[in-house]
Amino acid sequence: MLQKNSQLSIKKVTAVLFAAAALALAVEIHPNAGKTSASFLKLGLGARAVAMGESYAGIADDIYAVYWNPAGLNNLTKNEFSAMHAEWLQDIRYEYASLALRLDEKSVCAFSLGGLYLSDMERRTILEKPEDSASSYTDIFGASDFLAVVSYSTKINESLTLGVNLKGILESLDIYSGFTAAVDAGALYQACPNVKLGMVLQNLGPSLTIRQQGYWLPLNIKIGVGFVIPEWRLTGAFDINQPIDDFTKFSAGFEYNYENTIFLRTGYRYRWTDPDLAQLSGLTAGIGLRLSEYQLDYAFVPFGDLGSTHRISFTVRFGQTPRP
Repeated sequence: MLQKNSQLSIKKVTAVLFAAAALALAVEIHPNAGKTSASFLKLGLGARAVAMGESYAGIADDIYAVYWNPAGLNNLTKNEFSAMHAEWLQDIRYEYASLALRLDEKSVCAFSLGGLYLSDMERRTILEKPEDSASSYTDIFGASDFLAVVSYSTKINESLTLGVNLKGILESLDIYSGFTAAVDAGALYQACPNVKLGMVLQNLGPSLTIRQQGYWLPLNIKIGVGFVIPEWRLTGAFDINQPIDDFTKFSAGFEYNYENTIFLRTGYRYRWTDPDLAQLSGLTAGIGLRLSEYQLDYAFVPFGDLGSTHRISFTVRFGQTPRP
């Protein structure tokens, strides 16, 4: 009897220890993790911004302000067109293109299209008794996400600009799909000649419904500061993000400008990836080359054992437009 009770006590203690370990691990996971849809909206756009640690809310001075802070579109002094190709993990690819046009001294509009896709996934039959035999291969299917954006930015006064995006979002998986719309709103404030403050609300909209199940959009609040040190030819930025489905994230980035032709960039993202992946998984790096009104940018972001991601952006500036 004593031995039997001892065995029961050991089992109880073991169960308690396992429960405590599970609780400790659960604390590290946000309560809303896995409850959002359209995760591709979290993937940063534009090689320059990504190479700078995705710290861009307070800079946002090119066409990719559409993603990072639509108020920054008013920094454009010419019309711009840009296209980006991203090689993501596991053969996932993201294509994106955007056109921005200055309407007058205070207004800029932009139109953007983006698509993420993954093909050649195997479809397998679920057997009635899986223990009898492995699932059998039948054919292949794919998954894709599509984004369409209309943007507008206006200058309120010499220090403050505002911007807004209206977005259509479509997600498809095999024969199932769902559509919804969302808005972004941003503000950019010139605190002093070389310092700007940015604030952005991203992905505000109704849930995306697939197979009669609704999923939140990845709502995010972003605050950033961008600064320039002309004597050092250095641009820097620091951002704070608070997503609805994760803990607060911090990032910082820098860009060195050589004769407005060659650009060297690096950054770091804290709490954006699992630290167990690799010590360097938070680092970003990239380079840019500008010749006249043409610019080519590249960004490299490692994810440790998962692999690395690459982005290439090409931008052209054109037209004589009213200077802001």
